[in-house]
Amino acid sequence: MSPSARGPAATAVPTPTVARVMGLVTLALLPGVLVQVWIMGVGRAWQVLLAVALGLGVEALMLRLRGRAVWPFLSDLSAPVTAILLTLLLPLATPWWMLSVAVLVALVLGKHLYGGLGENLFNPAMVGYATLLVVFPANFSSSVFSGAAFTDRPAFTAASFALGGLFLIVKKIIPWQTPLAMLGAAVIAALALNAAGLPAPGLFPQSLFSGSLALAAFFIVTDPVTGCISPRGRLYFAAGAGLLTVTLGRWSNMSDGLPFAILLMNAAVPWLDRTTRPSRSKRVQVQ
Repeated sequence: MSPSARGPAATAVPTPTVARVMGLVTLALLPGVLVQVWIMGVGRAWQVLLAVALGLGVEALMLRLRGRAVWPFLSDLSAPVTAILLTLLLPLATPWWMLSVAVLVALVLGKHLYGGLGENLFNPAMVGYATLLVVFPANFSSSVFSGAAFTDRPAFTAASFALGGLFLIVKKIIPWQTPLAMLGAAVIAALALNAAGLPAPGLFPQSLFSGSLALAAFFIVTDPVTGCISPRGRLYFAAGAGLLTVTLGRWSNMSDGLPFAILLMNAAVPWLDRTTRPSRSKRVQVQ
């Protein structure tokens, strides 16, 4: 997630509100981290620590190269959140160097290439994850990697992410409609495929309790920077992400359609915002 608004103003020094929101998001991710450490072992904790440390280092380096003040941006916690999201999506068997590549790509290409905090068109965590799937397809299609992150106790994993998401909803950081739209669309798509005799392996009934789907629904499609501005646009964005996640998982050669679904919907955001914003005359009438 990245709470700042899009546009030139987003390149200014982050306000305390940004750090507060990202701190709450980090706190909301804690149940998911703890559950994954419980299920996968202490190796997951080391992966999270490595990703966060590397994320902070890459963030500081890029800020220096861009001539920006390091501490105000480093303290907004957006880099650690990206690093944690990436780690939680990847299997435990992911080598440290591959995790490092994902974090590097996410922050350099997914964030700073576009101008930094609030300017990025694509979700940085999804850029890093998709890069691994494209560059190392053999690794992620192998029995060691494919689905390894969520096959063990998936309901516990999904529940931990949902618990963090509910915390953000109560704190009014994210709207409840957005995650519901993604989860609902994914489940409906999986049901439709099964009814049509085109089951998607690993998608249903697992899609009801998928840790990765829950993580995306509460922490990724709710990103206000790479998502839509209008309420109706946010619903279309989230539903499209859920639908594409299931259909790409059914017909693509990738082991996980989630990052590509999110990135495709990120690309559609400008069009969705234009078509779902009420016209000025309608806004006046409502007022």
